[in-house]
Amino acid sequence: MSLGFQIQAEFAVTQSESSIDALNVILDRLQCGYIQLNKRNDNHHESLLIYRVRKINDLVNRVIPFFETYSLQTAKKHQFHLFREAVYLMRDKRHLSLEGFDLIRNLSFQMNQRAKSINAMKSSETIRQASHM
Repeated sequence: MSLGFQIQAEFAVTQSESSIDALNVILDRLQCGYIQLNKRNDNHHESLLIYRVRKINDLVNRVIPFFETYSLQTAKKHQFHLFREAVYLMRDKRHLSLEGFDLIRNLSFQMNQRAKSINAMKSSETIRQASHM
């Protein structure tokens, strides 16, 4: 964390707790990642389950090839291409330089158009400041 930030790529699928079978199919197919319970404290009746893959090796060797073979047919297709580019930059250790960090940050902004400021990059799901580690 020579730049003071940690970048973390994540592939995630969220479903209500009653749809665990769908997440188990994904887990069985990709043979990586894990399912996490996200209890809700709002007005929803069910907790959420999140299937997550964070290991770069699994993203490069399992998740990305799956979506290259079975191409997305929705608006998420463009986001997938940006995500793949960011993961490949991380695989090649480019995120460790300021230039690579900026490239990944710009890709992230394109993927998450609602994130208009640098504050969005401080999300614990995306980048953690070194002082919080």
